[in-house]
Amino acid sequence: MWQLKASGDLSWLECELLQPFPHGFFTRNAHRSPGPLASALGHSEDQAYHLTQIHSALVFDAEKVTAGLQGDGLVSVTPGITAWAKSADCVPALLLDPECSVVAAVHAGWRGTAAQILPQAIQQMILRGARPERIRIALGPAISGDYYPVHQTVAQEVVKTIPHPAKALLPDAEEDKVRLDVREVNRQQALSLGVLAVNIALAPHCTYQEERLFYSYRREGPTGIQFSGIGT
Repeated sequence: MWQLKASGDLSWLECELLQPFPHGFFTRNAHRSPGPLASALGHSEDQAYHLTQIHSALVFDAEKVTAGLQGDGLVSVTPGITAWAKSADCVPALLLDPECSVVAAVHAGWRGTAAQILPQAIQQMILRGARPERIRIALGPAISGDYYPVHQTVAQEVVKTIPHPAKALLPDAEEDKVRLDVREVNRQQALSLGVLAVNIALAPHCTYQEERLFYSYRREGPTGIQFSGIGT
């Protein structure tokens, strides 16, 4: 389902669900602007768009992005454009409806997940012709629930958005904390909108555990990020 690709000094993960559309969850050795990353995927460097991320539920058309625009999700139906999200423990999500060529890139930290950024991106895709049962979602490398302790109040704010919160929670040694699986929350949010379970893939990678491949904010602090992008 997932394959590690390389070109020159760049490496990235691709997900079978998103083929044959150009996409990549880039690793820490690709710590640069998305332009050269788009080129590695066969797209133009000057049509690679990303936002100033703020842990929100704001989603925009990629082709309308201007410098400094704040938000956490991009949607595109324009050929040649790539939409990008950056992360370093938060969940990068790439979405696709292959029949109408609508794509999206989403940055979903716990705050954005609580605000339901992924469902907002799905709704924006539907407005552009996508159908939930056709949408494919790849949830990329992120911190796993086993290594993500948060305060109980944070966890409850996030899991109140899903029907089966127990599946996204793990016990923690500290009484006022619990371990939170943010990817599972996003998976359930997508299912609630009609996305099929067979069309959702979770990357078998944890940013916190795999220092060789990924930056991790929890492990290293604000030292670097990974970009994830998709185009038509």
